[in-house]
Amino acid sequence: MCTRVACVAAVNGDYSSPAGTSVGAMVADGELITTPTREHITLGVDGHGRPSLHYDFNWIVGVAGADGETVPVTAVNRPLMGDGISLYSQRWGPSTPTDDAATEVRLSLPPSSAGGVPSGRTPVVIGPAEAGGGTPIPAGHAVLSGRGAGASALIALSHRAGGVGVLTTEVGGIVSAIGGSPLLLQNGNLAYPTDKPDSFTQERHPRTVVGITAAGETLLVTADGRGDSAGLTLMEAAQLLARLGAVHAVNLDGGGSTTLVIGGSVPNRPSGGWERSVVSALAVVTGAEPGPLTATPVRETLRRCCVVP
Repeated sequence: MCTRVACVAAVNGDYSSPAGTSVGAMVADGELITTPTREHITLGVDGHGRPSLHYDFNWIVGVAGADGETVPVTAVNRPLMGDGISLYSQRWGPSTPTDDAATEVRLSLPPSSAGGVPSGRTPVVIGPAEAGGGTPIPAGHAVLSGRGAGASALIALSHRAGGVGVLTTEVGGIVSAIGGSPLLLQNGNLAYPTDKPDSFTQERHPRTVVGITAAGETLLVTADGRGDSAGLTLMEAAQLLARLGAVHAVNLDGGGSTTLVIGGSVPNRPSGGWERSVVSALAVVTGAEPGPLTATPVRETLRRCCVVP
């Protein structure tokens, strides 16, 4: 992953779901790959390179037919937990989840979509509504999947669309975003009940954590464990980040996933003995010229942050 974006350094990112997708939000180069969940923190970076931590961000996704009436999307590349509409792209996989209760509509996207969900306003071709899940997602397509009121809305959309429509995707100025949990520090204060008796909190494990300083710098920190190194409890992780100057901090996936890459090699010791396959990475990459992810030069070398799916 680091080689693919020619990064200077990278750490593993968010936890992965059983379906192999990010548990929390993911935005890569402005593309909304997965929407946030209530339980997960979102580490976002805006177009000026400013990092922030929030439980949610201002994302909007909807599809309008020829009459201009918009059908809102409630999730992107995330299975529905109840009624609503989820939008699936090839980032999810070759087909939508199997769901007998779903009604699905396929969208034809412009060739430039490259398997993802384009940002902004994108003209699309709206297909007919079909009952059941498991709809294939070929190249240049996405699929709307609805249940309950969402299914009824998709049927109505396909009837009145006349085959043409507009997909609108907005991410509230976020250019890169990744999910994590739990929140460790907020405004310089401990933000997690570190007296919880569970082993995840109290025992020492390999950890990958991210901190934001008062000056807006981002700290990527890994700690080995389950071997020659002891690892960290969540309290120790929060205390370490505070000593390094962080005022906000979040925990990313740890354990066997904890991996640091610098200069094309892995200086830490992943506890499983090798790099584990992970759903995302948080990378620092060089840039020859300013771009949408350009941040303040650090140590006289241009650096920018990106999420790698």
